Amino acid sequence: MKKYFKYSLLVILGIITLIAVAIIVLLTVVDPNRFKPLITKAAYQATGRQLIINGNIAWKIYPNLGITIKQASLSNPVNFGATNFLTLNSVDVSVELLPLLSKHIVVKSFLIDGLNLSLIKKNGINNWNFELPTANPEENKENMDEEESLHLAMSSFGVTHSNFTYNDMDLQHKYFVPNVNLMVTTGFGGGINFDQHSQNLDLAKVELNYNDLIVSKFNLKIKNFSNPEYKGNIEVNKLKLNTLLDSLNIGVVERKSKPLFNNVTVRSKDFNGDKNNVAINDLLISLSDIVTAKSNSLKIKNLAQPNIMGDINLPKFNLNKVLDFLSISNDTRKDKPLLNNFTFSSKFNFTPTQLSFKDAKFNLNDLLSGTTNLQLYNFKALKYNGVINLPTFSLNLVMPQLGMEAPVINNQRLLDKVALNTKFAGTLYDLSLTQLYAKLANSTIVGNIAINSFKPLAFNENVQIDNIDIADFSDINGFRVMLNNLQLKGVGSGLTLSSLTAKQNLQIDNVTVLGVNLDRLVLQLYNIINNAGSNNNDVIKIILNSSQVLQAINSMKTEVAKVIKPGVKDLNQKTNLGKFSGVCAISNGMLKPSAFKLNGPTAVLNGVGTVKLTKVTAINYMINATVLTNGINPIFKQLVFPVTVHDSIDNPKADFNWGSIQQQLIKYSFTTNKSQIQNIIKDQINNRIDPQHKNPNKAVDDVSKGITNALGKLLGQ
Repeated sequence: MKKYFKYSLLVILGIITLIAVAIIVLLTVVDPNRFKPLITKAAYQATGRQLIINGNIAWKIYPNLGITIKQASLSNPVNFGATNFLTLNSVDVSVELLPLLSKHIVVKSFLIDGLNLSLIKKNGINNWNFELPTANPEENKENMDEEESLHLAMSSFGVTHSNFTYNDMDLQHKYFVPNVNLMVTTGFGGGINFDQHSQNLDLAKVELNYNDLIVSKFNLKIKNFSNPEYKGNIEVNKLKLNTLLDSLNIGVVERKSKPLFNNVTVRSKDFNGDKNNVAINDLLISLSDIVTAKSNSLKIKNLAQPNIMGDINLPKFNLNKVLDFLSISNDTRKDKPLLNNFTFSSKFNFTPTQLSFKDAKFNLNDLLSGTTNLQLYNFKALKYNGVINLPTFSLNLVMPQLGMEAPVINNQRLLDKVALNTKFAGTLYDLSLTQLYAKLANSTIVGNIAINSFKPLAFNENVQIDNIDIADFSDINGFRVMLNNLQLKGVGSGLTLSSLTAKQNLQIDNVTVLGVNLDRLVLQLYNIINNAGSNNNDVIKIILNSSQVLQAINSMKTEVAKVIKPGVKDLNQKTNLGKFSGVCAISNGMLKPSAFKLNGPTAVLNGVGTVKLTKVTAINYMINATVLTNGINPIFKQLVFPVTVHDSIDNPKADFNWGSIQQQLIKYSFTTNKSQIQNIIKDQINNRIDPQHKNPNKAVDDVSKGITNALGKLLGQ
């Protein structure tokens, strides 16, 4: 056993000695410059270009055997001028010796220094397309028979102190990338393997560093070079995107002061594809530790006209900070903390002409969350459509966080229960909401709204609001006005109240007032009026003495004042005012309601007038009411109760026209007491001509009727 070990050791030492002697003989006897013609010929056969080596070719021993070529250049095609395609200061190639014996090239390292590469596009032709020189077919056949396929195994590759130029003469675009330093190394057990025969490229445990701007690790396998298929994974631990793009002179002005791109990291556990398609799984992108985007599955189809589809997930991040880093709308977003905490997830599909999000979910500061489907298309003249759903949220909390004041209403708690669901479609200039469903506390809003123009504002709508209580939004002296099925339909335009122009149709199926029983009030007023002048045989007092009429009116005022006085009302009392309809024409902020009618079982109301929708908000409106309460004299139902509404929308005042009421009451008193008046006149005439009433006279009846009728005409009856 000892002899076997001894002989084996001697054999190994002998082989090492022979190799060492062979290397020494090679380095001392063989001048590598003699290979220049062979190298230039091989380059010409491979590229169809002239390779010129002006410097020396020297052997390289450490750390691996190789050669160093100094001062070389490769020419451009004939039509691209006298400049060279590339020049280089030096190239070092280190190879393993033993594989050379079996005609395999195992390159340990390939380092290029001082490379100047000039890429040119001219007349639709690129100077990096190589055309092989024509040769004798027999010679080609012979060469093919003798040719061995190329196999490379490499552990490192580098380009230092190099410059790249791209010149598109057709589009007059020129780019210059100076001082390129690219180092590609492999970790333990890794390598860069290329096999021409099997058409395989295997990059295992590769580490890349470009100018310390990109630092990454990756594995990549490519097979079938004519129709390539590939797979691998990647980890970009450092990508100083701003500095990189600055060095490439790309979008420098647009990215000024946008630190979001100072450091980007990218990771993907798995990607694969071919020359037309790419699939990326478990993708993670982080921008300066401010925002992180995740995708479980991302696919790119047809790279020439890409269609990108997959999912995206943006975990909780500060959208305000992101937009600050992008210098987007800083002033507009001032003091808007709602955007401090934002999440978003969605499936998406992108092509050069459209972008769509499906089943998207978002959350803003745990105050506003929702779902949406959104499609954007025709990017040059943007169009969009989709649907959005906002479950119950609080306007009282959301609006202040957007830098806005929540509307001040009588019942502020109503704004804590708001919800919205609607389809939408539009452009930068118009917007339509269809199948609108909104909820405000217990009230629902459905319908359609179309904004035909934002500037100037032009819109039309067809909206229905159910179960709304006006008292929730404005204090109306303790009353609660319930509206059932409020329908709004109309068109309008104008940016401010002072310039608003519109036409609005209104309809309410039922108006109910809680806090007053109008039938009971009408009966009280009826009794007051009906008792005025009763049991009074003095016709002059009945007809002409206004004191009783004034007394009746004052009594009516007292009763009405009790009803409309601010304060807590008995909400068990209610009045059904019936159906409301009307048309509102608005011209330059002046509201002119017309065809206004409120028709119910207790009363009928109509009115005319104007409301000025400006800061003054002046009201000048007349309402005429008639009552239909059962149990009163039909003549009383002919009375008209005129009311004037004036002052402002914020502080409206209503006054009865008591003068008109007084005049009507006199007529009513005459009509009610007509027979009594006629009898009194008859008795007074008879008393004058026949105090004893011994001879009744028919002429007296006729005279009393005539006088009564004359008085009626005098009083407007």
